[in-house]
Amino acid sequence: MSASKSPAPLLAYFTAFFYILFSLIPDSHSMMVAWSWVFVWQVGLFCPLLWFLVQLWDNRRLYLLGNGFDQGLIAILVSLGISTLGAEFPQQARWQAWACLGFIAALYPISRWLNSVTGRYRLFLGQGYLSLAFVAFSLALWLSRTFLPEIERLRDLGVDGAVQQFDFSLLELRNWAPLGHQNYVAGYLILCLPTLLGLAILHRDWRRWLWLTGVVIGAVDLYTTSSRGGWLGLAIASVVAFGFAWGFSQIRKFYLLLAGIISMGVLGIFVLTNNRLYNLVVPILQGEFGELNYRWVNAQVGGAMGLDHWWTGAGLGNAFLLYQNYRPITAGRLSEIIYQLHSTPVQLWAEMGIWGLGLFFGSIVFLGVILWRLRGRVKGMAREDRILLGSIYTGLVGYWALSWTDYQLDNVAISGIITILVALLAAIARQDQPQISLPSQPNPEKFLGKPRLVALGLVGIYGAVAIWLAPIQAAWERSSTGFLALRQETPDYDRFVENLTAAHDLAPWEPYYSYQLGWNLGELALQTTDLEQRQRYLQEAIQWFDQGNQASPYREFGRSNVAWLHIANNEPNLATAEFYQSAQLVPAKRGIFYGLGLSLLAQDKTDLAIKAIALEILRDPPFITSPIWRGGGLGELYPAVVARVMGHYEQLLAQYPDDPLLHRCRGGIAWWIGDFALAETEFRQYFDATALSLLPGREALGQETAIALLQATWENPEKRLELLEEAWAKVSPQQPLTDQQRQEFLATMANSPDFATWIRVGAPVLQYRRQRSGFNVNSRHIDGDNPTDFWTVSENLAINTWFGEFFPSVVYEPRFDLQLQPLRDSLYAAFETNANP
Repeated sequence: MSASKSPAPLLAYFTAFFYILFSLIPDSHSMMVAWSWVFVWQVGLFCPLLWFLVQLWDNRRLYLLGNGFDQGLIAILVSLGISTLGAEFPQQARWQAWACLGFIAALYPISRWLNSVTGRYRLFLGQGYLSLAFVAFSLALWLSRTFLPEIERLRDLGVDGAVQQFDFSLLELRNWAPLGHQNYVAGYLILCLPTLLGLAILHRDWRRWLWLTGVVIGAVDLYTTSSRGGWLGLAIASVVAFGFAWGFSQIRKFYLLLAGIISMGVLGIFVLTNNRLYNLVVPILQGEFGELNYRWVNAQVGGAMGLDHWWTGAGLGNAFLLYQNYRPITAGRLSEIIYQLHSTPVQLWAEMGIWGLGLFFGSIVFLGVILWRLRGRVKGMAREDRILLGSIYTGLVGYWALSWTDYQLDNVAISGIITILVALLAAIARQDQPQISLPSQPNPEKFLGKPRLVALGLVGIYGAVAIWLAPIQAAWERSSTGFLALRQETPDYDRFVENLTAAHDLAPWEPYYSYQLGWNLGELALQTTDLEQRQRYLQEAIQWFDQGNQASPYREFGRSNVAWLHIANNEPNLATAEFYQSAQLVPAKRGIFYGLGLSLLAQDKTDLAIKAIALEILRDPPFITSPIWRGGGLGELYPAVVARVMGHYEQLLAQYPDDPLLHRCRGGIAWWIGDFALAETEFRQYFDATALSLLPGREALGQETAIALLQATWENPEKRLELLEEAWAKVSPQQPLTDQQRQEFLATMANSPDFATWIRVGAPVLQYRRQRSGFNVNSRHIDGDNPTDFWTVSENLAINTWFGEFFPSVVYEPRFDLQLQPLRDSLYAAFETNANP
């Protein structure tokens, strides 16, 4: 086919269009899992595959990248194949694996543009302009949508120095734009900043200032991401850039040293002025690694998953589905569920086994080998190639370092820029030598030679992939239509159920549709007053949850919530079985052992119920202050539960007599139940001295503490409102009391004779249902709403606001969960014995 008639140029433009689109569209990584954007990026992935096919057909040969790059790509393909064949959930593995093929295929047609210095410069320049647009768009979006609204909010609250009070430790305030998460933005910046710097060095006219402006804006962008991995990547990239310049640049060494010192100084200033980075670096220098606990939990999960699947890996996309099955007991309530393991080597080890680790470490070794081969020719290269080479190595090695802290290869923009940099590197490594091809000399007289037969075979493969993708895309579209039906002014549940059922039928291996059906029908059942409809909705919801649990058997969300529906449906024995499974997956999840206790109590297994509820209180001490204990059937159970809890503390402290957390928990509970002698003993040794003022007959030792201000509202009822607001401001300075909360506090205080009575019996009740805020993102679908748990939590608002010191809500304390585990095991054993007499 003649060049004028070939569709290859059009496919190249489409490929570039989709890459640019998903690099700049706001929140692009999240949009990739929303209809109809999921269809758009899937079409985009077909463009480089078709481009590769057309070029193979037109040229009647495959032009190789050379210098070992092709063998590396073969290793990737083999690894993907082995991982997919060994996957526990093969459909998810195929969905992830086929996407990799588009980026691999793009390397070959791109490489045909790069056989001259001019061709390489033009592609590098194009990437530079995209990088310039990225950094400018990123900063503009963040300023307009995040920074300025937050500053305005702080000023409205009367906060002095609002700009200085801007808190980068809050995830929602970091620079997410435009990729959707600050770590993705940082990853892209590490790859593109060397491009901007390289172009600034390359150009000697007015454009140098344009590129330097881009570098400065990009550095500010990186600062606003507050990404710890980003700054690690930048530090390593700076070292690489310095080393490359030292070895191959003609710049005087004095100026290089000066530039290196200035760069490190700027890095230090940025870290010291960013509260999140400062709070990471300083504790690490002091030997404290609390900020890294989240990633340590994920590393343990990935390590265990990889060990169980060391040859094939668990399969791409399987880490999320298997996560809670491998989550360690010591994780507590930290990182309960996540769809990626926040470390590329950990993710590759978990999902691809030894092949994944080989690819990760092999990539950096391969980069070193290529540079070693080129070392004698670098200074003799064209100036453009020399600068390009330094920029490419700075970006790729810096990103390799960053990738230890996050997994981002499923991001189109990041994989796209890596593809471009690798194609440029392969072309520079060839140094304008003719590309080797297979076959070396095609026969133009033979219409269907081997390359064209291969191309025809690829047509068949692409067709098979398209046929496999069609029902997945159709399911996504039907589910989106169903969710829209719920967002009407009058929700149309029949239309929702019809569309989500169709989506499930099209992709039964996808648990998202089943879970959304189960949750929404369960919500409907709990809200309706018609008993017949309630029963029907309950049964349908339970059936859908069961189907979701079959597709995703290691998911605490599905187990816990179907258990609550079983309780509502008067099926306590089935609820017990589901709560038991939930406890095995996430034993520290709040409400699981309470639900287990309720289900056992409904079966008249009172002793087991008391054991279960006592474990709930041990792991979540604030639960003992819940208003649910003030009356009803649970009020009658309260003395036995309290006795069991205090007995457990005696047992635990006999084993761990010097554990401060156990003493603090026991001290707070002792004070709550009126054992003031024991409370005083614990308060004196393990609390601040001001805690003694809570004991009967004691005067406040700290007049300015929030609790002392609360106590003073009974001594100075005329100043009650002022003292209340002052006490609230001490614990929540940026979230003032709402009018409703203010009225509830004042009304309950007025109806209580003293502080002790108010805090135990009269304090306002906070009722809510905990939301699964990451459900959609982790499920890689964002068309529906995030569910809430069916369990309605009832909390003592005063205790939760001011008494956290006395009733610790422990998120992550590995030793604590290890101490509690034998008690859980004892309950499990008793439960199994009771179930199988």
